[in-house]
Amino acid sequence: AQYGWSLEVPVSAFANPSGVVADEAFEHVCGLLIAGLQRQPQIDGVLLALHGAMFTESHGDAEGELLARVRQVVGPTVPIAVTLDPHGNAWWTMPTSSPPFAPARTLTITRPASARHAC
Repeated sequence: AQYGWSLEVPVSAFANPSGVVADEAFEHVCGLLIAGLQRQPQIDGVLLALHGAMFTESHGDAEGELLARVRQVVGPTVPIAVTLDPHGNAWWTMPTSSPPFAPARTLTITRPASARHAC
């Protein structure tokens, strides 16, 4: 309420790095996020805290795929801000799908600062 906006969190997920993500798991998490976005009557912006190195059975750039799906839902004018883990990979599809683009330097210190910068 301090800034005059509300925050909706349709999905929050975490996994230890362990190789290729199953398509079923990726589709499930994407589905939760997309459904959450579709339920909103108005979206002024999207902030995603991603890792940046996810590979799935079908997507070598899973975060890029996720961002493309989010862009399809929110349209071309809604800002999508992204923070990335310091071990993440900024694929060429990410900045084009989601400007502004602000990769984080560390998980615990600058990720919140990177999110504020991106927004």
